[in-house]
Amino acid sequence: MEGSNYKETTNAEEFLEIFNEQKEKGEPWVAWFTSGHSEELGKLWCPDCVKTEESIKKGLEEHWADKFAVKAILATRDDWKGQTEHPYRTHESIQVDCIPTLIVYNGGEQKVKEKDENVLADEAKVQEILTSHV
Repeated sequence: MEGSNYKETTNAEEFLEIFNEQKEKGEPWVAWFTSGHSEELGKLWCPDCVKTEESIKKGLEEHWADKFAVKAILATRDDWKGQTEHPYRTHESIQVDCIPTLIVYNGGEQKVKEKDENVLADEAKVQEILTSHV
């Protein structure tokens, strides 16, 4: 997934700048919160994120390519676990309490927040989330 409609960031400040820009535009956009790749494990450090990676990626490629999406990557486990004051947890319009989480915004407002890894691992359910909330 590449292009001007897709961004990845490991930086919370950069994400919040993107968040504010997208909120002002008022157009549909998606925020995908997931873990980073662990060299030690040879895969994403979050097992639930491993389970959902392909279905979310495919859903965005097939059903969201013409709209903006940002992948907020929590690079290491220590960046997330036990970090109760992390901006993704505390920001009033985000409030992510677990990863993976997929949030659809439209008109500057949150329309859906899905954090159930079983839902996010199901391609048909991801498609429904992406197509029915815009």
